[in-house]
Amino acid sequence: MLGRFLALVGAVGILACLVFYVDPAQAWLRGEQDLRGNWTYKPDYPVDGEVLGSIDMEAVHRDRIPAWILDNAEKRGGPAFDRLMAEAGDDPNLAELLRVMEVEARAEPNTERLLWAVWAWNRYLDDAGLPWHMAGGLHRQADRQVFYLKTYEVISDGHAMVGARHFRERVVRRADNIGVIEAYLGLTPDAEEGSLVVADRLASFGLREIWPLMDPAMDRKQASSRRVFAKAVRKAIDPWITDEQREVLVLTASDRFYIEQAVARIHSRHSCGSRLVIRNVPFQGLPGEDLRAIRRAVATTGASDCPEATNDEALVLSIRSDHLRGVDGLEVALEHLVGVAARAIAVHEIRHAADEADRPLACYDCPPDLSEVGVMELSAYLSSFADPELGPLAALQACTLPIDDLPARGRAIAFLSESLGNLCRTGPTDDLSQRARTLEQKLFGRTSPISLSENFPKRIGVATRRSRGD
Repeated sequence: MLGRFLALVGAVGILACLVFYVDPAQAWLRGEQDLRGNWTYKPDYPVDGEVLGSIDMEAVHRDRIPAWILDNAEKRGGPAFDRLMAEAGDDPNLAELLRVMEVEARAEPNTERLLWAVWAWNRYLDDAGLPWHMAGGLHRQADRQVFYLKTYEVISDGHAMVGARHFRERVVRRADNIGVIEAYLGLTPDAEEGSLVVADRLASFGLREIWPLMDPAMDRKQASSRRVFAKAVRKAIDPWITDEQREVLVLTASDRFYIEQAVARIHSRHSCGSRLVIRNVPFQGLPGEDLRAIRRAVATTGASDCPEATNDEALVLSIRSDHLRGVDGLEVALEHLVGVAARAIAVHEIRHAADEADRPLACYDCPPDLSEVGVMELSAYLSSFADPELGPLAALQACTLPIDDLPARGRAIAFLSESLGNLCRTGPTDDLSQRARTLEQKLFGRTSPISLSENFPKRIGVATRRSRGD
């Protein structure tokens, strides 16, 4: 009996080894991984810069790839992929990578090989100096896993410094319009790739969370969680904007505040059955067609127990939007505002890149129940709080996050808030930077300053496709 048991264990062990090693072996034979399991890519065909330069990469990333992804999600197949190949397939290396994605994305996707193909696409275009990037993933749709791709235009590419070390630092803007919501303000794939700051999400954060704080007269109307940050945030923004830009932001902060309040009230009635959703409010307020739709909703449901919109809400949205459209210099002022916020997020992401290079990351006095992910988040937030210019903006972003979405991150922020004098409840003190540096030294044995590259953009666009007229 014992012999049969050992034989069974041995058979299971061999099977487990086979299951574990088959795919890596195949990936190595295909030239997709090295012997350590790291992804590799060597083009199958000679690189022809003239052919690459003839491809309309904007059309590929903005239109053709998203159309193919949507076709694949709806099981239509065929035409969209053919149109994508007709545009990008003139380059045989891109054509080969697209074929891999098309084959592997069908039925139950091979996650590892799909993500390798996306990585190889990025590496190929990067080596060619072309400013485009993709991120892929899977999501559950009915009874199957569906592959999706988010595409980006690279609007800034440089190197930040952490102490004496260099790490890549990029700002990207979403190119697709497939409806997959961006979950993060920034991300760090690994130490080599460095940091990616997502301009669109930064714009949304700046308009929603920072802009309404720019008028001191509105402080008493803010929720306490925002009010405690208002003064410190204005002080952090002040050196980066002109007097004229400050005046514009102060003049219009109340408009955005009341628009956000009206939208929140409209969405609060989803619990009683209202279906009206306002997904995005452009920097100059709601456009005419949206305002007309809201007025129609008032006319048809305003008298019900659960109106989609009330007359007061429609008036606020209309009057405040009209005012914003008439303010000269608003877009430029907001671009500078968001540009400052982007710097705070970039510091956070660059710290992630440095920590990826140093893994495993040791924390000498962290809570014992904090996971590895939580320690990494704690490290990045702490470094951004320690920045002498941007700390209050980083703290605002951290303390306004929905902590239930990512428990490890929420646990890290709660620990930091408590360690820094109840930061999220009472707001940043004047010595936040010094206190954060002291805590960083205690927890991680370091206080490495982070310097962004000189070409980091001072302005981040705030116009959406719709507000640009696309």
